[in-house]
Amino acid sequence: MMKREFFTVLGCIGLASIGGVAAQPTLTSSAAAGIGAGGDNFRQYLAQLQQQTRPLGFDETWLDSQFSRIKRFKTVSPAPVVKDEAPATLETFLPNRFSQTQINQAVQLLDDHGELLAQLENEYGIQPRFLIALWGVVSDFQLTSSAYPLLSVTSSLAYEQQGDSEEVVAALRLLAAHNLDSEELLGERDGKLAKSGFTPSMLLEYGRDGDKDGKVDHRNSVADVLASYANFLSKQGWNSDQIWGRQVKVPQDYTGPSGIAHQAGFVDWQSAGVRRFNGQDLPNRADMQPSLVQPDGATGRSYLVYDNYRALLAWDQDHYFALSVSYLSERIRPGKQLPSENGSQTPDTAGFDVE
Repeated sequence: MMKREFFTVLGCIGLASIGGVAAQPTLTSSAAAGIGAGGDNFRQYLAQLQQQTRPLGFDETWLDSQFSRIKRFKTVSPAPVVKDEAPATLETFLPNRFSQTQINQAVQLLDDHGELLAQLENEYGIQPRFLIALWGVVSDFQLTSSAYPLLSVTSSLAYEQQGDSEEVVAALRLLAAHNLDSEELLGERDGKLAKSGFTPSMLLEYGRDGDKDGKVDHRNSVADVLASYANFLSKQGWNSDQIWGRQVKVPQDYTGPSGIAHQAGFVDWQSAGVRRFNGQDLPNRADMQPSLVQPDGATGRSYLVYDNYRALLAWDQDHYFALSVSYLSERIRPGKQLPSENGSQTPDTAGFDVE
């Protein structure tokens, strides 16, 4: 296979084209951690890492060539975050999370990619508005912003963080699958392949060829990004018969269980005094086990969340993230778009019903 630029050759990740590569054994967590904590300098670290990767089935001459090209990227370490402002709460965070321009763009993208989104919904069972919302929250609808040799970036990150080298191995698998040199597999400075947020290991597992052109290209193809999001959510147990959850009212004297780990039926939450935000009874469904989450504590906003919300948490275990995706999905929901908020709670609770 002729070597070309990464974005022209990365084909069908997770499908037959690299099935043999992806199926090979990986480094154990303890071994990878040992490597990261080992060497006195970056070159020594790379020598140890290369030695650990030899049993994984790579051609040794090829492996020597790839490791000889790795350079240390000292700019990959994130700058320290300085927080002077008081912590946000959902009451102030959600109304300001998205500008009207972003919401309008999301609505337009729903229309522009309607045919593709309908196909993905049919194949994976993910409602289109959630795919657009996830894309918006993760990347602000961008594909790429930089181009760094990904093997060097992932190696530098593993070395600096003294952690797992899983992403280095995954980058090697991508290179081997497509006969690329290390400088031809490009990505972002944080070790992701593109703004879509997929790491090399995630692309190997969840990447899909949405535009059916024989390659998975998160740096240039919206269809591939959306198809990969759909596959990811589907693999987390997304239920097409449900939405994400709903905002609710909880009695002021409520002292019962809460948190994503505790699940109970609607009838149980109803008995505990939980109601829809408008005060009406909860849905009469026996096939769901919602969880009560209160990210800001008992005095903040309360939500009953469903399996689809749990699927979003599989991407990022942050309630503010999952609620941002959920909120944007409601703001762009066809036929039921929510009005812009004025700082009160009520506008973003309308229409949060089980579909």
